[in-house]
Amino acid sequence: MQKIKTKLYIFLFLISLSHLAFGQDGIMWGFEVKFKVDTTDISDQKQSKLLDFEILYEDSYYALARDNSNNLKYDTTTEEYTITLYYFSIGGQSQIHNVQCPEIYLKVNLEQDVRNNEKRKFFKLIPIYFENAEGSFQKYNLETIKLSEFINDYIEVKEEKNIILPPYEVIEVKADKTIYKRSKEQYEPRRMNKMVKLKQNAL
Repeated sequence: MQKIKTKLYIFLFLISLSHLAFGQDGIMWGFEVKFKVDTTDISDQKQSKLLDFEILYEDSYYALARDNSNNLKYDTTTEEYTITLYYFSIGGQSQIHNVQCPEIYLKVNLEQDVRNNEKRKFFKLIPIYFENAEGSFQKYNLETIKLSEFINDYIEVKEEKNIILPPYEVIEVKADKTIYKRSKEQYEPRRMNKMVKLKQNAL
């Protein structure tokens, strides 16, 4: 935890230093995303076995920001993940009125038996898309992401008898923080240009 704070202090110091050096307004924007991951009840026709999952993000601001900082924390007590992304640039307006959180991806690594005790490893990406929102710093709480709703061949609605849904493919987060899970053909895929893997820090 101390290392995380130290990195943030250094980042803020560099921002103030560059402001003094160039005599220009500094622009800073950032995001905080919290969520939990439920890894239970994964069962598809391929009898896939969950190995692990990774968390990545699309660094869509890499061409605009002069400096950036990213961090992934995992609270072992609450089992909650927290992603923080900060960006800084020089010049232009001193405030940003609208920002869009970069896409976040859960890379779910799986394994299945093929033949003669051979195993095939593969992965599935679960994108999390955010809508453009007002304000230079945005906080999101995605609650619990249930991997089985994206990995399994179908979703059974337990509250309703005989209701079977296709698996979800993406999570969409609107500007007002409402969350929607979309199936195939219910969303527009976004381009992936610069994927960055987040390194986990345990609390």
